Amino acid sequence: MKDERSRLIEQAANGDLEAKKAAAILGISEKETLHLVGKFKEEGAAALTHGNAGRRPTNATDEKTKRRIIELRETPTYAKASLRSFAAAFSKKHRINVSVPTISKILKGKGLGAGGEGQPKRRGVRRSASEGKLLCLFARAGDWLSEGRITVLHGMVDDATGRVFGLRLCGNECLDGYISALRQTLEGAGIPESAIAEREALLRGRDAPGCQIPIGEILSERIGMGMMEASGFPHAMRRARLKFDALQADLPARLKRLGVSGLEEANEALGCLAAVVNERKAVKPRSDESLFCPLGDWDLDRLLAPGGKVRVDAKGRFLFDGFAFKVESSAPIAEEEAEFLFSEKIGLRARFSHGDIEVSCIGMANGDAGPSDALGALVKKHLLADLGSEGGKL
Repeated sequence: MKDERSRLIEQAANGDLEAKKAAAILGISEKETLHLVGKFKEEGAAALTHGNAGRRPTNATDEKTKRRIIELRETPTYAKASLRSFAAAFSKKHRINVSVPTISKILKGKGLGAGGEGQPKRRGVRRSASEGKLLCLFARAGDWLSEGRITVLHGMVDDATGRVFGLRLCGNECLDGYISALRQTLEGAGIPESAIAEREALLRGRDAPGCQIPIGEILSERIGMGMMEASGFPHAMRRARLKFDALQADLPARLKRLGVSGLEEANEALGCLAAVVNERKAVKPRSDESLFCPLGDWDLDRLLAPGGKVRVDAKGRFLFDGFAFKVESSAPIAEEEAEFLFSEKIGLRARFSHGDIEVSCIGMANGDAGPSDALGALVKKHLLADLGSEGGKL
């Protein structure tokens, strides 16, 4: 399997990717990239293999020293000594300086304990065992485009591997950014078992200033993804913060090297940059079993559309957020509860037990004439509204 470096150089050599963009993604100069492209055209993939590959490092510990370390460790005197004490004793006895990490690696390779009495192991709280077990939904404000203005990056972090999914850059922290990040995650990886978000009020909707759409209900009721309280997973949230600290230190420079300007170009580049970050920084999960469920043929346009429960009368009319709507149907409509959905992708629709029906705005709830673009007004109020900078500080 080709690594990311070989794949990008090959694309640049074939003319499928500009050398400037390949250089920005790899974090090297354009001159060095062109040099690698030239070598690739002359010698093929072998040209990208480093000259020292397969060679023994000059500072490697020789076998004789390794045997001495193991023999001394097996003596009763040093069998339970701490690594620091053992390293000092070995240096004094054989006049050879070997670092504590090197000694630890040698002893572990032979199945000998690396720790000693009085030196308990320090271990942090483990990550989730399987990929897809727990994802962290986040947003972070910053000068991501190096233009002197604040934008907000939305995304998700897998706790088991540290992989980032669904990066979406918006002008402000908004529900549209969170839903876009979620959509990319579902399409690219599948449905995770559970998720948490630092802004738990955002999940409930009604308790979040500027947002009345409970995204938590969208995730749990429609998709079947469990929404957990972030307060129960402080270490997972801390790991997500550290991951985002790393992104904030790395992505702006990469976007600048790519010559990206504007949110649209940035969002096009973020998918490729996220793949590079994941390949370099992701960790291997303790379990090989992935808990991401395949998405199947689900209609994400409808599943991720915001909305709420409404009561439809016998004439097909209902109220939502101060607007009056009417179901566009020639068939008789029974008075029943439905779910009102809206988005730029599906328009205005009402979901009944027997299916979805298109609806239209007939005015305001108080009887006044409604706006010419009710959908645009709802999208602006609920999807694009600024949720506040506080929530973006993860």
